[in-house]
Amino acid sequence: MTAVAGPPEAGAVVDRLARAGGGVERRETHRSWVLLTRRRAFKIKKPVVMAFLDYGTLARRLEMCRAEVELNRRTAP
Repeated sequence: MTAVAGPPEAGAVVDRLARAGGGVERRETHRSWVLLTRRRAFKIKKPVVMAFLDYGTLARRLEMCRAEVELNRRTAP
């Protein structure tokens, strides 16, 4: 079961960001929104709590973003 821990308008904010960029493609997974431009990708973690992950608080999402960057630093420039 997935519980959204953040405000329901979070997805609407991501939509506005995608539209404001012009030429930005928006993708969505069960745990993140991804905005793709010609040169960059921006990943925004959803405020969700699931049996196998907890992104329920802003502090937890920040902690997981830092861990992801550290892990990916080995293979990405």
